[in-house]
Amino acid sequence: MAVPARSRPGKPRNRVVTFAGARGEVVGFLALPSEAGRRRAAILVHEWWGLTKWVNDQTVKLATQGYVAFAVDLYQGKVATDPSYARKLKRHLLQEHAIGDLKATFDYLAGRPDVDPKRICA
Repeated sequence: MAVPARSRPGKPRNRVVTFAGARGEVVGFLALPSEAGRRRAAILVHEWWGLTKWVNDQTVKLATQGYVAFAVDLYQGKVATDPSYARKLKRHLLQEHAIGDLKATFDYLAGRPDVDPKRICA
C-alpha cells in the first residue's frame, strides 16, 4: 500500500560536524530528521574500516526513522581500504581516546535543543 505524499517523511538534512572532545576535536557525520521537534538520538560507532560511506548511509537511514543520528569518527579521518590497514587502525586506537570521544559525542547530542537527553542510544 502506498503512503500518501503528505505523510511521507522528508529527506534528512546531514553534514559533517566538529566539536571539542577529550583529545581535541571530535568529528562525525550528523543526520537530522526533516521534521522539527525534540527527538531521540543515536550514536553510531563505525566498525574497523572507519567512517565509511556505508556508515554515513546508515546514519541517514536512522534520521528518516526520526532519530537525530551521529556517526562519530574514532579514527579522525582515516578510512581503511584493506584488512591489513583496518587492523592497524583498530590496534592504534587507544581505549581512553575512544571512550573520551564517545562521551563528548553524548554530551554534544544531549546539549542540542532538538534532542531529548534522556533518549540517547548507541
